[in-house]
Amino acid sequence: MGSATSQKERTEGRALLKALLGGQEKDALAAADRLIAHFGSLKAAVVAPRREIARAAGDPIVVQRLVAVRQTMIACLRESIQNRPMIDCTSALLDYLNLAMSHNSVEQARALYLDNRNVLLREEELGNGSVDECPIYVREVITRALDLGASGIILVHNHPSGDPQPSRMDIDLTRRLKAAARTMDITLVDHLIVAHGNYVSFRHSNLI
Repeated sequence: MGSATSQKERTEGRALLKALLGGQEKDALAAADRLIAHFGSLKAAVVAPRREIARAAGDPIVVQRLVAVRQTMIACLRESIQNRPMIDCTSALLDYLNLAMSHNSVEQARALYLDNRNVLLREEELGNGSVDECPIYVREVITRALDLGASGIILVHNHPSGDPQPSRMDIDLTRRLKAAARTMDITLVDHLIVAHGNYVSFRHSNLI
């Protein structure tokens, strides 16, 4: 959790958490200490699932404030990818997806539907699954792309294990989706797997 975090970073994280949590100084400091002790760093505390924050903090107000901070950060990162071709903003896109999905405790899949300039038309959640599986239905993804008039798709899902390497099922699904999309003149631009700040791009890995 916190072994790679320097003492200086832990101290700075503690101070920032205290400021974010507000309220009585003594209470805020105690909550900040509990969070840093449990997660090891400010970043780990902010990106943690709500359930884990609640377990560490023991205070619903602290949970609400940290979740609000994370949602604000996600909204800001999402704004940074608006009206830009997705293939030109890979770093910003990954920052957004990593914060929004990377630390989820179960697999979640999303589709980013793109126009003919590869600019985001719509982002939609395809569903949530278990710790190691999330069903994705090719027909539904393609049907929705046609409804939106999309020219391209970026498929995204997370691996709660922390290992972003694709499974055989991930590879097979990608090939089926690419083939189905091609018949409708739709491009599968990429399939991204995010996991605890790491990622794999099927396009960059020559898997598409």
